[in-house]
Amino acid sequence: MSPWIDNYVCDETAQTKAFDADLNRVVGLTWLPWVGCQYRRGGVLVVGKSDYARKNMATDDETPCEHITHDREFVRKVIDRFGVKLDGHNPTIANIRRVLARDGEENGKAFTRVAFMDFCQRALSWEDDEDPLEADFVNGLPVVQSVVRILDPDIVLFAGLAAARAIEGLIDIARLPQAVNRCCPWVGRIEGADCVFIRHPSRYFSVGAWRNFLQDRFGDRVVNQGA
Repeated sequence: MSPWIDNYVCDETAQTKAFDADLNRVVGLTWLPWVGCQYRRGGVLVVGKSDYARKNMATDDETPCEHITHDREFVRKVIDRFGVKLDGHNPTIANIRRVLARDGEENGKAFTRVAFMDFCQRALSWEDDEDPLEADFVNGLPVVQSVVRILDPDIVLFAGLAAARAIEGLIDIARLPQAVNRCCPWVGRIEGADCVFIRHPSRYFSVGAWRNFLQDRFGDRVVNQGA
């Protein structure tokens, strides 16, 4: 059986490819970012930590990591399936959606209003429980900066704190002293946009606590965007 990504078809009405000509020129960008159909310059760019390959993504000729690395649309397929269509179980994507959603919104429309990419530009092994190295974040930073310049968001929401610790000193960010959900967020600026680093939205993640923090700090620019 071929991996699900090989035959997956995204809902083209849920995203826009208006930025693709510029995105395809970004050096070091492994996967094209998801850009929701309602995304506008001055919106929100979400930056995940990394992409994982499971053993069932292997083919006769490629390892799982090789296979998803060669699929430029992989990130878009993941967001379309788990974030927009809500087809399958992906706690990280689900929690990001819940943080971004308007009050009472239970569908996948939140991802039509934002853009999404991953920081680490190499595929990691799910079965080996692999984590990005500090070098992955340092090497990924110029890629993220290039995408920010193209998409021109107002806010960049980093899903995970490991990147902040790795790139501290390379961009203008600082750790806040007050903890949220048992960890301290980081805030700052990247390529003219406000940025914030929150706890990785997988296990032990409090959607309510982070919605309250983001609402207090940014108003409706992130949570309830456009409501």
